[in-house]
Amino acid sequence: MKIFRIRNVLKVIVMFFPLALIILSSYLMSVSDTEVKVDDRFIYGIIITFIYMGISRLDDTLSYLKCSINRTYIIVLGATIILSCFNLIMFTHIDTGFSYSFSKLPKFGINPVYFLLLAVYIIAYKEELDDIFAERDEFSSKGEEELFQSDIDIYTERYRNKSEIELREVLDKSECYTEPAIVAVKRLLNDKTGDIQKSRDE
Repeated sequence: MKIFRIRNVLKVIVMFFPLALIILSSYLMSVSDTEVKVDDRFIYGIIITFIYMGISRLDDTLSYLKCSINRTYIIVLGATIILSCFNLIMFTHIDTGFSYSFSKLPKFGINPVYFLLLAVYIIAYKEELDDIFAERDEFSSKGEEELFQSDIDIYTERYRNKSEIELREVLDKSECYTEPAIVAVKRLLNDKTGDIQKSRDE
């Protein structure tokens, strides 16, 4: 439960960090006594930030598309952070990393701050990324039933340490999870319910 709350906090940080930098930079530009030349990469950063923020809001309002929107948001957010790691987009009006420019190629470089943000993103969305990029070996010699059971076992181990509340939250968003994941969650919930009943009987 504690890990679940920490990840939720990290998700909020990852979401709002670029927006906070944009607001701060806009304020500094407005109070500056000298004319500030805005880098195009800052404009790109503003546009992409509002795109992923918009997708996250759609996630709350369009429940029937919740699964696809949620995954789209996670992918767009991750791509945004990766682009910022190499200074292809910026969330500040000044270059805060190490940028290089060669001939007509776009400026690029390295920004350690966003590599740190990328690490936080991976930690916060680890389970979601595992589900998005999970692949099944198409050339496996196992039968479909064995593959299905194998997937259930994998999800059972992954979710074994989750609390009952967290497991029920997965069921509430069942459209965003694979069938083996839902079967595993139901079995774990039955086990937890059975353990509670046994302790009461004793």
